[in-house]
Amino acid sequence: MNDLKPVSRPPSLLDGRGGRVIALIGLAMIVAFLKPWGPSGAGTSQPSVASVPSPTPTPSPSTSTSPSPDLRDAYSRRYDPRIFGDHELRPGWGLWPAGYLVSFGFAMHVEPMNAPSGGPSPTPPGPPEPGSPDWPAAIEIPYGNHLLLIGVNTPDGYSVADVRLTRHGADGGDAQVQIVRPPSPWPTHFSVIGIDAGYGSERTALWTPGRYRLDLVIGPDTVSHSIEILVDGVPDPDPTAPPPSVP
Repeated sequence: MNDLKPVSRPPSLLDGRGGRVIALIGLAMIVAFLKPWGPSGAGTSQPSVASVPSPTPTPSPSTSTSPSPDLRDAYSRRYDPRIFGDHELRPGWGLWPAGYLVSFGFAMHVEPMNAPSGGPSPTPPGPPEPGSPDWPAAIEIPYGNHLLLIGVNTPDGYSVADVRLTRHGADGGDAQVQIVRPPSPWPTHFSVIGIDAGYGSERTALWTPGRYRLDLVIGPDTVSHSIEILVDGVPDPDPTAPPPSVP
């Protein structure tokens, strides 16, 4: 009986080193098929997120707009009684010129002629002061201060019955100036006097530089008092001209 001898099969590509190379190539192809390359891949790994720049802010339309400048402010101002202060003055004789320094309101008290140089001493409230006011004969408004109003304070029981304002012209003549009397913040003892700007008590005119005379008649005793008011600055060449028209 013949002895059986093993017969070797023909060599295959999967045998030995060649098989391992083929296996590695196949594995690489499987991985390449399953792995998502780039942001649009369909794999199971978490997709990458691109950074989107924020939009450039643009101004949104506002429901409230800044008020446009009022051209009338060049020669007049809206009347606001708070220019004389928030606290009521004590009744008594007093003059209070008020106006604007640039855009800041001011009201200054004109001291009586017999006041000491250091200013009046504080005194407790007393009975109404009798007789006529002891005001100076003239007051001066420094350059740069735009006079708008004159406040007249009186004791209880007294009031400004009549007012007349004139302006001294360069030719030596006097011209009457039309006035208005806006509502007083303290009607029982305080009167407000302004120059008419053509808008009634709503707006009063700024006093142009020059020399004025304010004549007051104070009741109930019909006391007359005149005060010279000098507004420093370049005089208006035509103080009788009407204010400029505003469209």
